[in-house]
Amino acid sequence: MKIHAIVSPNLSTTRNDEPEHMVEGHTFTIEPILTIGTTECVTWPDNWTTLTADGGVAAQFEHTILITRTGL
Repeated sequence: MKIHAIVSPNLSTTRNDEPEHMVEGHTFTIEPILTIGTTECVTWPDNWTTLTADGGVAAQFEHTILITRTGL
């Protein structure tokens, strides 16, 4: 499995063709995952912990955005 397969939606490699638009009051989260080395990953038996297959360094972080009348 690759990291891209466990993240949804994956806007970095796929296009979202839904006709929806963000409007005031909507929130969304941007959650990039950065890796050094492979994007192949393994998941531990707890079905939560995920590591790169080559044991490389990886980081994930989040930003939550609120759409307001005056912008973000």
